Amino acid sequence: MIIKPYTHWFGLIVVLIGLLLPVHVFASIFVVVHPDRDINNISPVQVANIFLGKTKRLSNGGLIIPVDQSRDSHTRNEFYSKLLNKNENQMNVYWARQVFTGRSQPPVQVTNCNEVRLLIKDNPTFIGYIHSDCNDIGIKVILRIP
Repeated sequence: MIIKPYTHWFGLIVVLIGLLLPVHVFASIFVVVHPDRDINNISPVQVANIFLGKTKRLSNGGLIIPVDQSRDSHTRNEFYSKLLNKNENQMNVYWARQVFTGRSQPPVQVTNCNEVRLLIKDNPTFIGYIHSDCNDIGIKVILRIP
């Protein structure tokens, strides 16, 4: 039996890829609110309605204002892809129609997850989303989107 010298390297590369892969595969998007907000969980349909401008209040009657991330944000694209099965262009078309017909306005946009977190910590009426690798200290996770 002859062992080729590159066999060892191939095995090492496979093991390293296997160690790194789960980090990306199991990454999630967290829907977050102020820690004092009287909501502990929410359905994906409710979140979709909030971020599409169809719902302005929670089932308990409390006002809710969505905070979106910037259009060039990977987290934003992942959020809408996983939640609504829509890409960036489809969301742009949706909001162009909503604004043109006067039905609703798109959510307030911030640059990144840190700005989402800071805004929500300062205002209990906001709801936002962050990537699971973003620091969620000081805010409450109410939905995990795998």
